[in-house]
Amino acid sequence: MSTKIYDFSKPEDIEELTSLAFSEDENLQEDVDNSDESETEDHVETRSVDSEIDHDDMLNMIVDSTNLYIESIKAKFNRERNCRPTDLIEIRALFGLLYLAGVFRGGHRNLKDFWASDGLGIDLFKMAMSEKRFRFLLRCLRFDERSTREERREFDKLEAVRNLFSNFIENCEKHYHLGQNVTIDEMLPAYLGRCAFRQYIPSKPNKYGTIRLVIWYQNF
Repeated sequence: MSTKIYDFSKPEDIEELTSLAFSEDENLQEDVDNSDESETEDHVETRSVDSEIDHDDMLNMIVDSTNLYIESIKAKFNRERNCRPTDLIEIRALFGLLYLAGVFRGGHRNLKDFWASDGLGIDLFKMAMSEKRFRFLLRCLRFDERSTREERREFDKLEAVRNLFSNFIENCEKHYHLGQNVTIDEMLPAYLGRCAFRQYIPSKPNKYGTIRLVIWYQNF
């Protein structure tokens, strides 16, 4: 293999080096463009896979469980319209409002503020449902059949959400495929409510909570 020595005092050598440099830049830009196109295709594929997940199956499970609980407390209400059953559309709206409340830092606001009529409220909340209905659905929201919960609690600490959780895991295994850049870590979100597997770890910033294993994945 021969090596050419360029003389910068000769115009023809300078011209040849310049043409080689521009040629390498064009090849490099072409590689970058191809890489961007492949990444874009990967992102499009990811979004299309995510859209195939059957969310309605899990939501219908929530609708059925919630309606069973509404039916069990119907006798406590004087007006039937105050305890009418819910449906898939309304449950979707409920979760949408909960997401929207998070966007507006709802954890630091009074719930009434979202339905305020003094110009400070959020129109989407009032358009979706009344505050009274929102509170009722949150109170009645269930993820299992309450009548058999005590029996299942003897061998399953996740009895209240087991069916929904299993469905979620099944969807993840079916539609989410990991690459090579994966790591598993644990986190302790703060939680002071009643829970059979709540833990106390004094070395954590939030000392009380439930341990969760988290998968971090980055696609280069």
